Amino acid sequence: MPRRKQASLAAHEKDIELVGPWTETDGRAKQRFARVGVTDAFLPDKFQYDTVSDSYVCPEGKTLTPRYGHVRPGRKMVRYLASPTDCRPCPSRRQCCSGNQRYGRSIVVTHEDPVVSAFRSRKNSPETKALIRERGRVAEFVNAWLKDKLGLRRFRVRGLEKAGTEALWALLAYNIRQWIRLRWKPRITAATA
Repeated sequence: MPRRKQASLAAHEKDIELVGPWTETDGRAKQRFARVGVTDAFLPDKFQYDTVSDSYVCPEGKTLTPRYGHVRPGRKMVRYLASPTDCRPCPSRRQCCSGNQRYGRSIVVTHEDPVVSAFRSRKNSPETKALIRERGRVAEFVNAWLKDKLGLRRFRVRGLEKAGTEALWALLAYNIRQWIRLRWKPRITAATA
Protein backbone atom coordinates (compact mmCIF):
# COMPACT_ATOMS: atom_id res chain seq x y z
CA MET A 1 0.00 0.00 0.00
CA PRO A 2 2.74 2.54 0.73
CA ARG A 3 4.06 2.32 -2.84
CA ARG A 4 0.63 3.07 -4.23
CA LYS A 5 0.35 6.15 -2.03
CA GLN A 6 3.82 7.32 -3.04
CA ALA A 7 2.98 6.76 -6.70
CA SER A 8 -0.24 8.76 -6.45
CA LEU A 9 1.61 11.66 -4.78
CA ALA A 10 4.42 11.62 -7.37
CA ALA A 11 1.90 11.49 -10.22
CA HIS A 12 0.00 14.43 -8.74
CA GLU A 13 3.20 16.50 -8.67
CA LYS A 14 3.66 15.80 -12.39
CA ASP A 15 -0.04 16.55 -13.09
CA ILE A 16 -0.79 12.93 -14.07
CA GLU A 17 -4.08 11.30 -13.12
CA LEU A 18 -3.55 7.70 -12.01
CA VAL A 19 -6.17 5.02 -12.46
CA GLY A 20 -5.98 1.68 -10.73
CA PRO A 21 -7.59 -0.68 -8.25
CA TRP A 22 -7.38 -0.06 -4.51
CA THR A 23 -7.45 -2.86 -1.97
CA GLU A 24 -9.36 -2.06 1.18
CA THR A 25 -7.79 -3.33 4.40
CA ASP A 26 -10.71 -2.71 6.77
CA GLY A 27 -11.56 -6.42 6.94
CA ARG A 28 -8.06 -7.34 8.07
CA ALA A 29 -8.15 -4.69 10.81
CA LYS A 30 -11.45 -6.06 12.15
CA GLN A 31 -10.01 -9.58 12.16
CA ARG A 32 -6.99 -8.34 14.08
CA PHE A 33 -9.22 -6.67 16.70
CA ALA A 34 -11.34 -9.83 17.03
CA ARG A 35 -8.21 -11.93 17.51
CA VAL A 36 -7.14 -9.87 20.55
CA GLY A 37 -10.64 -9.85 22.03
CA VAL A 38 -11.97 -6.41 21.04
CA THR A 39 -15.73 -6.52 20.43
CA ASP A 40 -17.62 -4.42 17.87
CA ALA A 41 -18.74 -1.98 20.57
CA PHE A 42 -15.11 -0.98 21.18
CA LEU A 43 -13.75 -0.67 17.65
CA PRO A 44 -11.94 2.62 16.92
CA ASP A 45 -14.91 4.07 15.01
CA LYS A 46 -16.99 3.92 18.24
CA PHE A 47 -14.62 6.37 19.98
CA GLN A 48 -15.76 10.01 19.89
CA TYR A 49 -13.31 12.75 18.89
CA ASP A 50 -13.15 15.91 21.04
CA THR A 51 -11.91 18.79 18.87
CA VAL A 52 -11.32 21.15 21.80
CA SER A 53 -8.82 18.92 23.63
CA ASP A 54 -7.62 16.94 20.56
CA SER A 55 -8.48 13.67 22.28
CA TYR A 56 -10.77 10.68 21.87
CA VAL A 57 -13.33 9.48 24.39
CA CYS A 58 -13.97 5.75 24.65
CA PRO A 59 -17.53 4.33 24.99
CA GLU A 60 -16.96 4.09 28.76
CA GLY A 61 -16.08 7.80 28.97
CA LYS A 62 -12.29 7.53 29.43
CA THR A 63 -10.03 9.99 27.57
CA LEU A 64 -7.33 8.95 25.10
CA THR A 65 -4.69 11.62 24.50
CA PRO A 66 -2.27 11.88 21.56
CA ARG A 67 1.15 10.47 22.46
CA TYR A 68 3.15 10.40 19.25
CA GLY A 69 2.73 10.62 15.53
CA HIS A 70 4.36 9.01 12.55
CA VAL A 71 4.54 10.55 9.10
CA ARG A 72 4.67 8.33 6.01
CA PRO A 73 4.21 9.22 2.36
CA GLY A 74 0.54 10.02 1.81
CA ARG A 75 -0.52 9.82 5.45
CA LYS A 76 0.08 10.94 9.00
CA MET A 77 -0.64 8.51 11.81
CA VAL A 78 -1.29 9.58 15.41
CA ARG A 79 -1.56 7.13 18.33
CA TYR A 80 -4.00 8.06 21.08
CA LEU A 81 -3.48 6.31 24.43
CA ALA A 82 -5.62 5.93 27.52
CA SER A 83 -4.08 5.92 30.95
CA PRO A 84 -3.50 2.43 32.41
CA THR A 85 -5.06 3.64 35.67
CA ASP A 86 -8.28 4.35 33.76
CA CYS A 87 -8.35 1.00 31.95
CA ARG A 88 -7.41 -1.45 34.73
CA PRO A 89 -10.55 -0.98 36.86
CA CYS A 90 -12.87 -0.53 33.85
CA PRO A 91 -15.79 -3.01 33.77
CA SER A 92 -15.53 -3.31 29.96
CA ARG A 93 -11.82 -4.14 29.91
CA ARG A 94 -12.39 -7.70 28.61
CA GLN A 95 -14.27 -6.41 25.55
CA CYS A 96 -11.94 -3.45 24.94
CA CYS A 97 -8.32 -4.36 25.66
CA SER A 98 -8.16 -7.78 27.29
CA GLY A 99 -4.84 -8.73 25.67
CA ASN A 100 -3.20 -5.52 26.86
CA GLN A 101 -2.20 -5.98 30.51
CA ARG A 102 0.51 -3.34 30.74
CA TYR A 103 -0.86 -0.26 29.00
CA GLY A 104 -4.22 1.39 28.51
CA ARG A 105 -6.25 1.17 25.33
CA SER A 106 -4.79 2.81 22.25
CA ILE A 107 -6.13 3.65 18.82
CA VAL A 108 -4.27 4.84 15.75
CA VAL A 109 -5.87 7.56 13.66
CA THR A 110 -4.67 7.99 10.09
CA HIS A 111 -4.97 11.35 8.35
CA GLU A 112 -4.71 10.72 4.63
CA ASP A 113 -3.30 13.18 2.12
CA PRO A 114 -6.13 14.72 0.00
CA VAL A 115 -4.44 13.47 -3.18
CA VAL A 116 -4.52 9.88 -1.91
CA SER A 117 -8.14 10.29 -0.79
CA ALA A 118 -9.09 11.55 -4.25
CA PHE A 119 -7.36 8.55 -5.87
CA ARG A 120 -9.22 6.20 -3.54
CA SER A 121 -12.59 7.84 -4.23
CA ARG A 122 -12.12 7.63 -8.02
CA LYS A 123 -11.80 3.85 -7.95
CA ASN A 124 -15.57 3.29 -7.77
CA SER A 125 -16.55 5.52 -10.68
CA PRO A 126 -17.88 3.78 -13.83
CA GLU A 127 -15.16 5.42 -15.96
CA THR A 128 -12.40 4.02 -13.76
CA LYS A 129 -13.91 0.54 -13.76
CA ALA A 130 -14.14 0.65 -17.57
CA LEU A 131 -10.49 1.73 -17.84
CA ILE A 132 -9.37 -1.08 -15.53
CA ARG A 133 -11.31 -3.64 -17.61
CA GLU A 134 -9.71 -2.26 -20.78
CA ARG A 135 -6.27 -2.47 -19.19
CA GLY A 136 -6.87 -6.11 -18.29
CA ARG A 137 -7.82 -6.91 -21.87
CA VAL A 138 -5.02 -4.95 -23.55
CA ALA A 139 -2.01 -4.96 -21.22
CA GLU A 140 -2.40 -7.67 -18.62
CA PHE A 141 -3.02 -10.44 -21.14
CA VAL A 142 0.21 -9.63 -22.97
CA ASN A 143 2.18 -9.67 -19.71
CA ALA A 144 0.61 -12.97 -18.67
CA TRP A 145 1.39 -14.51 -22.09
CA LEU A 146 5.02 -13.37 -21.95
CA LYS A 147 5.41 -14.85 -18.48
CA ASP A 148 3.63 -18.12 -19.21
CA LYS A 149 4.67 -18.98 -22.77
CA LEU A 150 8.12 -17.40 -22.93
CA GLY A 151 9.07 -17.66 -19.26
CA LEU A 152 9.87 -13.95 -19.11
CA ARG A 153 9.58 -13.58 -15.35
CA ARG A 154 13.21 -12.51 -15.01
CA PHE A 155 15.70 -11.35 -17.57
CA ARG A 156 18.47 -13.80 -18.37
CA VAL A 157 21.03 -11.06 -19.05
CA ARG A 158 22.54 -8.18 -17.13
CA GLY A 159 22.46 -4.52 -18.03
CA LEU A 160 19.69 -2.21 -19.15
CA GLU A 161 20.54 -2.40 -22.84
CA LYS A 162 20.67 -6.21 -22.92
CA ALA A 163 17.46 -6.51 -20.89
CA GLY A 164 15.79 -4.11 -23.31
CA THR A 165 16.94 -6.26 -26.23
CA GLU A 166 15.57 -9.40 -24.56
CA ALA A 167 12.22 -7.67 -23.94
CA LEU A 168 12.18 -6.49 -27.56
CA TRP A 169 12.66 -10.07 -28.82
CA ALA A 170 9.85 -11.32 -26.57
CA LEU A 171 7.48 -8.59 -27.76
CA LEU A 172 8.43 -9.25 -31.36
CA ALA A 173 7.54 -12.92 -30.88
CA TYR A 174 4.18 -11.92 -29.40
CA ASN A 175 3.45 -9.48 -32.25
CA ILE A 176 4.36 -12.06 -34.92
CA ARG A 177 2.04 -14.55 -33.23
CA GLN A 178 -0.78 -11.99 -33.27
CA TRP A 179 -0.07 -11.10 -36.88
CA ILE A 180 -0.27 -14.75 -37.91
CA ARG A 181 -3.50 -15.19 -35.97
CA LEU A 182 -5.16 -12.10 -37.42
CA ARG A 183 -3.74 -12.11 -40.96
CA TRP A 184 -2.93 -15.65 -42.05
CA LYS A 185 -5.40 -17.89 -40.25
CA PRO A 186 -8.48 -16.25 -41.85
CA ARG A 187 -6.92 -16.73 -45.30
CA ILE A 188 -6.08 -20.38 -44.63
CA THR A 189 -9.58 -21.03 -43.28
CA ALA A 190 -11.17 -19.35 -46.31
CA ALA A 191 -8.98 -21.33 -48.73
CA THR A 192 -9.85 -24.70 -47.20
CA ALA A 193 -13.58 -23.96 -47.02
